Amino acid sequence: SIASLASAQALDEAVVRGMNVYKNVGNCARCHAWTGLGARVEEEEGRGLKTEPPKFVNSPLPPAALEEAVRCGRPGSVMPRHDERAWREVKCYELTQADIGKDIPDKAPRSLTDQQIKDVVAYIVAFYKSGEMTFAKCEAYYGAGARSCDSYKK
Repeated sequence: SIASLASAQALDEAVVRGMNVYKNVGNCARCHAWTGLGARVEEEEGRGLKTEPPKFVNSPLPPAALEEAVRCGRPGSVMPRHDERAWREVKCYELTQADIGKDIPDKAPRSLTDQQIKDVVAYIVAFYKSGEMTFAKCEAYYGAGARSCDSYKK
């Protein structure tokens, strides 16, 4: 659970809030999986877009690049934009909606606030960029005793 993540790893509040955004608000696990290793988005196939999300585990992307991807989406992929101001009021990848035209990423079903975007990036950096999934990380995500974590027991 979120509380056990906070106590188990003594992570700051932004990371705890970010896990909530990842799991419950942004629906990130739908494409990126709880493991951050990505999951194929079959229902999006046939649109001519990249449907294999990048892996977060050990990702070389700096936090600012992750934040821009969450905020703006990724042109040419199924990654949606999570900031309703993206490409209009907020430039993305140094471009505007007029520059990108029809290639603008889809709008996510739920927009995120600036704080939620920063929090989910803090969570991605703390939880995924630190390495492979472990039993402790699985229980932090799903809760203590979750059967989903059995395969991570040593």
